[in-house]
Amino acid sequence: MEDVIFGGTERRPPYGMAEVALTILNDDKLLPVEFHEVTVTRRLYRSGESEYLLNQSPCRLRDIEELFVDTGVGTQAYSILEQGKIAALLSAKPEARRFVFEEAAGVMKFRVRREEARRRLDATDQNLLRVADVLAEIQRQVGSMERHVQGHEGRTRRSRSHTPVRCFARDEGATCRDRS
Repeated sequence: MEDVIFGGTERRPPYGMAEVALTILNDDKLLPVEFHEVTVTRRLYRSGESEYLLNQSPCRLRDIEELFVDTGVGTQAYSILEQGKIAALLSAKPEARRFVFEEAAGVMKFRVRREEARRRLDATDQNLLRVADVLAEIQRQVGSMERHVQGHEGRTRRSRSHTPVRCFARDEGATCRDRS
C-alpha cells in the first residue's frame, strides 16, 4: 500500500502519509447514524499504520464495516455488480448465493456478529486451557515445595535437640541460655 503515498519529485519532498475521504449524504437515513452527511476517512502512513476517522473522529475499521453492513455498500456489496458477476453468481455454489441473499435481506450484520462472538469464545477457551496448564504446574511446584519445607523442618528440629548452644558474650553482664 505504500505505493499510494506520494514519493516526491525533484522539487517536492515525499509525503509521510496518504489520505482519502468519502462523503455520503445520509438524508434518507440509510446509514444508522444521526448525521445528514457522513465522511469516512482513512490515513495510511509510510510505517504501514492506518488511522480511520468517521466525521473527523477517530474510530476502528470494525466500526466503519458495521456502519456499512446491510446497506448494499461494502466490500461484498450486492447493489453494484460488475459485468460477468451475475452469471458467476448464478453458477456459484449455494453457499456463495446464500451470502449475497443474506446481505440483501439484512441479516449479514447478525451473521458477522455471531462469527465474531464465536471467535472470541474460541479464544477464551484457549485462554482457559492455558490457565489450567499454568495452575496445574503451580500446584505441582507447591507440592514439591511443601515436601521440601517439611523435610527441612524435620532436619532443623533434630539438629536443635542434639546440638548444644554456644554463647560468646562480649559484655560482662551478658548471659546465655540453652535452647534445648
